[in-house]
Amino acid sequence: MAMFPLLHPHYSPDRIRNPGFADAPDSRFTYWDAVDAIRIFDGARVVLKPSHSARVPAQILRKYSSEPLVLDLRNHCIPVIESISDPDDPQCGFIVMPFYENWDMVPFLTAGELVDFLFQVCEGLQLMHENHNWFGDHVAMAHIMMDASPILTDGKLGNLFRKFRTRTRHPVRYYLAGFDLVGEKQPSQSPTKRFKVDPLATDVLLLGKTIRNILGKAGDEHRGFEFMHSLLADMTNEDSSKRPKMDEVVRRLAGIREELGWRKLRSRFSRVDEKPAVRLMRDIAHWPRQVAWMARGIPAIPSPSCNY
Repeated sequence: MAMFPLLHPHYSPDRIRNPGFADAPDSRFTYWDAVDAIRIFDGARVVLKPSHSARVPAQILRKYSSEPLVLDLRNHCIPVIESISDPDDPQCGFIVMPFYENWDMVPFLTAGELVDFLFQVCEGLQLMHENHNWFGDHVAMAHIMMDASPILTDGKLGNLFRKFRTRTRHPVRYYLAGFDLVGEKQPSQSPTKRFKVDPLATDVLLLGKTIRNILGKAGDEHRGFEFMHSLLADMTNEDSSKRPKMDEVVRRLAGIREELGWRKLRSRFSRVDEKPAVRLMRDIAHWPRQVAWMARGIPAIPSPSCNY
């Protein structure tokens, strides 16, 4: 592995060499327990996290990166590529993971792109619950990542100013990160015996609030998403016993997805406070491309297994 330039002893800050340094490694926020690196044999950008840290449950990450779970298409847990150990200190080592971008680095173009995002995230959490894991109290937008390589025109990760392809033509896969505080129980145990509130129900609550934050605080700051109101209301019910399990959330979301027509799915992802003149101009530019994609058989809901 080769560390990023800012870790080298003779590194010169980009803000000195280049005033327009927004793309530079030293202009971006980093996390104290993770570091970027370049894999030498193929130049891939990866992330290293200390496997000995109590905040990184490496065994849980490895579980989802091994068979049979790694073969489950619902698995959206950020994968472990390999482990690096220190020959002089068996307690010291790193787990190597792909470098992924934040899910919202590119705005959604259509309602169908958002529906795909929601379904991937929900089925990923469903699989975790099936395998006795939960986030508990930190399901948040910051813990949802995206493999942005299909939509990058230059193939470069980490730069702020880039041109992007659309998710509709170049579908992406989303991943759940933030495993520092993931909980786990034995299959025979009940999580409610260890917690006053079922952590699985807490996951459902916080996921519902996360989706509401994406759509707007009231779930209606973007046009055309009334179909989510009933499900979100149930997911955020103050009575944890009345919230749906993730199996039901995924089942209902799949039903919603099947019922939505092409016009709704291909409609532009736009805010309700958009000025009428601006909305008209953007819609005029939006629909000819959608009609062309329909003629080419490009689905309204992206599928990560396809690339058009």
